[in-house]
Amino acid sequence: MNMKVSGKVWFILSMIVVVMLNGCSKNENASSFTGQQTGKIPEASVVSTEPVTIRMFQSSTAITDEHFNSFFVEPVKKKYPNITLELVRGSNAKATEMVTAGEFPDFIFTGIGSIDFYKSLNLPIDLNPMIQKRNFNIGDFNPRIIDQFKVYSDHGELYAIPFLDNYSALWYNRDIFDRYGMAYPKDNMTWDDAIALAKQLSAKSSGEVTTLCPGAFNQFNTVLSLPVVDPKTNKAILETDKWKMLIDKFTAVHQIPGNACKGATPEAADFKAGKVAMAAINGGLMSELEELQKQGSMINWDMASYPTFAEAPGLRRRMDVTLLMLSSTSKHPEQVFQIMEAVSSREEQIKRTRLGRMTAFKDPALQKDFAADVKVAAGRNIQSIFKTQASAVPPFTKYNGPANSALDAAVNEVLKGTDMNSALRTANEKANQEIARMITSGQ
Repeated sequence: MNMKVSGKVWFILSMIVVVMLNGCSKNENASSFTGQQTGKIPEASVVSTEPVTIRMFQSSTAITDEHFNSFFVEPVKKKYPNITLELVRGSNAKATEMVTAGEFPDFIFTGIGSIDFYKSLNLPIDLNPMIQKRNFNIGDFNPRIIDQFKVYSDHGELYAIPFLDNYSALWYNRDIFDRYGMAYPKDNMTWDDAIALAKQLSAKSSGEVTTLCPGAFNQFNTVLSLPVVDPKTNKAILETDKWKMLIDKFTAVHQIPGNACKGATPEAADFKAGKVAMAAINGGLMSELEELQKQGSMINWDMASYPTFAEAPGLRRRMDVTLLMLSSTSKHPEQVFQIMEAVSSREEQIKRTRLGRMTAFKDPALQKDFAADVKVAAGRNIQSIFKTQASAVPPFTKYNGPANSALDAAVNEVLKGTDMNSALRTANEKANQEIARMITSGQ
């Protein structure tokens, strides 16, 4: 009898142990990230609600204190009251210093062109595991933007979440066109159309007006997304027919009588001062015009769609996306991602859209209310910005830097009168010399 009871006890105990082991196994799997192994999205982990301060590093892309508070502090505090946000303004040099000192902030607010720089500091981490872990709907964003982010990955990593898209347009001064009895610029013009219009205005004004400013060449040339280095050979490729066409068009703009264009930043300043008839400038100008209106010195402006090339119909300048990256130095990655979730909500996308900031969401329904709450935009041809789409980021190699520098130098020489073929040949040679030096030194 005792043996039978003992046997039953041992059987029951053994079953309890099996159940406990199975339970432990399941809990371990649930608490670890196994999405790539099982193909299922794991459950979101419980994030600490203890008070925490998260720092955002801002560089290369501007944000005012007012917009930092409106676009970050307020929505984060509303959803996660335990999180306090601090803004750290910086530069590439400051980022390097802070990494060296072990003091770099938790996440980064910057532009798409800076991803490679931060990669060189080993700062951005792959967000794919966090996206899957927290069931974040990355599919809400424009897939072209996500694809462009992945240009900077080696094995499909996603180093950033889009914050804002940007746009470029042909901004113009109505008063200048009215003064000379000329029709305003129209949507869907090509650069040839814009140049022809500028020449007519120049003739009517006897060369006394800066008629058309194209921005810096490194902005103007991105429409065709041309490579500057062959990734297979690591050789500069600057002497192609398409590069020559772009330089020829850029030079033609600058040779219009009376044109005194000085590059992107001075051109925007001159446009706001009423000195430029037409200027191809990105969407940041809207904020500057808002400030101008507050100061009571508004110009009579409007806009048309960005001029296009026959070789790339419907395309404007390359993507100029503002993004957020999680820093590998952060001790609070889960809370940083909570911030990314909060500022990416549809509610926040609508708020920023109505304030004249282009959403990175793919939903076209958001376009109709673009800049609806911006007084300075009332009565303007705002919807023109949606008649073109951003061109792709030019192909990237780690040797693009010296090639781009040599190309810019060549364009400056051509503007001074140097033969274009000669200038490009010299640029190609200089770029290849620097690339060879980098390869030899292991850079």
